[in-house]
Amino acid sequence: MTRGSLAKQQEKLVKVNAEIKEQKLKIDQRLGHAIIKELGLKYIELDQVSIQNYAKKISQSINTSLQQN
Repeated sequence: MTRGSLAKQQEKLVKVNAEIKEQKLKIDQRLGHAIIKELGLKYIELDQVSIQNYAKKISQSINTSLQQN
Protein backbone atom coordinates (compact mmCIF):
# COMPACT_ATOMS: atom_id res chain seq x y z
CA MET A 1 0.00 0.00 0.00
CA THR A 2 1.12 3.50 -0.64
CA ARG A 3 1.50 6.13 2.03
CA GLY A 4 -1.39 8.07 0.54
CA SER A 5 -3.63 5.03 0.74
CA LEU A 6 -2.60 4.35 4.31
CA ALA A 7 -3.18 7.98 5.23
CA LYS A 8 -6.68 7.83 3.75
CA GLN A 9 -7.45 4.64 5.66
CA GLN A 10 -6.10 6.21 8.85
CA GLU A 11 -8.31 9.25 8.27
CA LYS A 12 -11.38 7.05 7.74
CA LEU A 13 -10.57 5.10 10.90
CA VAL A 14 -10.28 8.28 12.95
CA LYS A 15 -13.63 9.46 11.54
CA VAL A 16 -15.35 6.14 12.31
CA ASN A 17 -13.94 6.13 15.85
CA ALA A 18 -15.24 9.68 16.39
CA GLU A 19 -18.70 8.65 15.13
CA ILE A 20 -18.72 5.63 17.46
CA LYS A 21 -17.81 7.82 20.44
CA GLU A 22 -20.53 10.30 19.50
CA GLN A 23 -23.16 7.56 19.24
CA LYS A 24 -22.05 6.08 22.57
CA LEU A 25 -22.43 9.48 24.22
CA LYS A 26 -25.92 9.90 22.73
CA ILE A 27 -26.98 6.47 24.00
CA ASP A 28 -25.55 7.18 27.45
CA GLN A 29 -27.42 10.48 27.61
CA ARG A 30 -30.71 9.01 26.40
CA LEU A 31 -30.48 6.09 28.79
CA GLY A 32 -29.69 8.38 31.70
CA HIS A 33 -32.57 10.69 30.80
CA ALA A 34 -34.99 7.78 30.44
CA ILE A 35 -33.98 6.35 33.82
CA ILE A 36 -34.27 9.72 35.55
CA LYS A 37 -37.69 10.25 33.99
CA GLU A 38 -38.98 6.76 34.86
CA LEU A 39 -37.79 7.02 38.46
CA GLY A 40 -39.25 10.51 38.82
CA LEU A 41 -35.94 11.92 40.01
CA LYS A 42 -35.16 15.62 40.07
CA TYR A 43 -31.92 16.73 38.44
CA ILE A 44 -31.29 19.21 41.23
CA GLU A 45 -31.14 16.37 43.75
CA LEU A 46 -28.61 14.32 41.79
CA ASP A 47 -24.97 14.52 42.73
CA GLN A 48 -22.12 12.20 41.81
CA VAL A 49 -22.60 9.95 44.85
CA SER A 50 -26.35 9.54 44.38
CA ILE A 51 -25.89 8.87 40.66
CA GLN A 52 -23.37 6.14 41.43
CA ASN A 53 -25.70 4.64 44.05
CA TYR A 54 -28.64 4.62 41.62
CA ALA A 55 -26.45 3.10 38.91
CA LYS A 56 -25.30 0.35 41.27
CA LYS A 57 -28.85 -0.45 42.41
CA ILE A 58 -30.20 -0.45 38.85
CA SER A 59 -27.41 -2.68 37.54
CA GLN A 60 -27.85 -5.11 40.45
CA SER A 61 -31.58 -5.25 39.81
CA ILE A 62 -31.12 -5.85 36.09
CA ASN A 63 -28.42 -8.49 36.67
CA THR A 64 -30.66 -10.31 39.17
CA SER A 65 -33.55 -10.20 36.72
CA LEU A 66 -31.37 -11.53 33.89
CA GLN A 67 -30.05 -14.36 36.03
CA GLN A 68 -33.59 -15.44 36.91
CA ASN A 69 -34.51 -15.78 33.23
